[in-house]
Amino acid sequence: MYGLSLDLRDHDRVGDFIQEQLPFLSDTERKRVERLLEQRDTSPVSAEHLADLALRVGAESWSARRALAAFLRTQQGCDEEWRMTVAAVSDSTGHLMQRFRHGTQCVSLDETLGHEESASAFRDRERTEIAEVLRHVHAAIWQSKRKDLTREMEQEALRLKQITQRLNLLRELAAGSSSFQDELFGKLAAWEDELFFVGRTLNNDELDEEIRYYGEIS
Repeated sequence: MYGLSLDLRDHDRVGDFIQEQLPFLSDTERKRVERLLEQRDTSPVSAEHLADLALRVGAESWSARRALAAFLRTQQGCDEEWRMTVAAVSDSTGHLMQRFRHGTQCVSLDETLGHEESASAFRDRERTEIAEVLRHVHAAIWQSKRKDLTREMEQEALRLKQITQRLNLLRELAAGSSSFQDELFGKLAAWEDELFFVGRTLNNDELDEEIRYYGEIS
């Protein structure tokens, strides 16, 4: 019913997601997660345990990812992301990026790749290359800017706390009901996917409406 961005039954994809978040974790948390991932080579990890780890890592990295995303929306961030990406991709892909950006006057990499004409300009091969490079570019930018983004990260951490408090209330309502349990657990899975795996935020007012609705019919 709900389309999810990360299939928690896919060990490889879940493992990739966890690896991608490592640069955004605290040093202590990153080392702990790295040890757990290394243990997979000798001790099989169940899909449930790996899914729980992905959720935890998604939550732990959320504030950092959000703070970085806010920086990348600034002109300085856009320019730095563009410059580092062009320098890291192949010459042919970099030339294509520069030519397309000049022709369309796009101001950011997101705008360039999302432009209505980009589908005919960039092949899957080039998009895959750019996406792979971006993982490393974003990790590098975060390492260089993380101290400057402390305040933004703290604000995002507070936002996440408010959201998760509401999700926990909804989870309690779902656990205590047989009539709408499956429906609400399905919604919670979709919300958590959007929040922790995609890295977006949720609307607290809308969540409050859900709490009121399910509270009234429970």
